[in-house]
Amino acid sequence: MDALSSIPVQSLPTDLTAESIADRLRSGDAGAVKKVAKDFESMFVSIVLKEMRQTLGPGSLFGNDAADLNGGLFDLFMGKHLVEAGGFGVAKMMEKALDGR
Repeated sequence: MDALSSIPVQSLPTDLTAESIADRLRSGDAGAVKKVAKDFESMFVSIVLKEMRQTLGPGSLFGNDAADLNGGLFDLFMGKHLVEAGGFGVAKMMEKALDGR
């Protein structure tokens, strides 16, 4: 079995447009703020990981991945898992700011 075919794609946020985020926040759903904040932090952490990975040399992990496919998937999944494990605290700050609006 190919490693890419075993990735659970449904675990990635797929609706991270400004409109969909605003719609979720306006819905009045009590869990919407928490979900939006976690999704945002997940994407933020993924971007940080991507920038960090770009400093690696060609002989390192994902260094020879010209299309950046494997490294990009790694960044997305690692970002999601890091947030689930506590993250950087961005989601908590966002929740606090959005709850006080």
